[in-house]
Amino acid sequence: SINDMDVSVINLEEFLGFDSIENENSINIIMVKSNDEIAALQVKDISLEKKMVIKKLTGITDKYRIIIGSVLLGNERAIPVLDIPELFRLFKQNNSSVTKIKSVENKRKIWAKNILLVEDSPVTRDHEKKILINQDLNVYEAANGKEAIKLLETTKSEFDLMITDIEMPVMDGLELIKYIKSKKDFTNMPIMVVSSYKDHINKLKEIGVNHFINKSEFSPVKLLEALKELDIL
Repeated sequence: SINDMDVSVINLEEFLGFDSIENENSINIIMVKSNDEIAALQVKDISLEKKMVIKKLTGITDKYRIIIGSVLLGNERAIPVLDIPELFRLFKQNNSSVTKIKSVENKRKIWAKNILLVEDSPVTRDHEKKILINQDLNVYEAANGKEAIKLLETTKSEFDLMITDIEMPVMDGLELIKYIKSKKDFTNMPIMVVSSYKDHINKLKEIGVNHFINKSEFSPVKLLEALKELDIL
């Protein structure tokens, strides 16, 4: 279970029709989310987590519409990329159980401070989110700068802090920060960067970043110390 919520586990190899070899010692799980549904995929192995450009494929038949493209590794291997919304549709079509995410909007504390968390890695974002929620902070999530701007402009709550990565798809953290600083409604909002963008700390300060944490040195303690420095805690 995650956050007291039971999550369905689906063996991806079996679902896709491959021979599944059970490992008695341990299993590998990848969490995937589509809209308000979530599932835990049991996979044979987890090789790496990496940002890569997806190349569109041509000539994909309906049989393989679950594949939206591929990424190329350095050794000239092409890795297929699965279409997660389509995967969830097939799960439900084949009576595989997916889990409805419990709504958190109604649980937001009126008195608590609001944090905008912008991070494209679901694993990293979930880790940071748990630390923040444990401090009784309201957390709003975005996977890139474009999603963050939409939240800023449509959410009625005022944000007390934005925590953002720099290297993200669609709109990166630098573009997001510059946009925020150009808008009088958001220009005074404190900004914390959690990123591997360590070689450009001075540049981040110049564009208005209040605090920087290197991802390679990240820890709950460092995050909490930063929150205290910024008067969030």
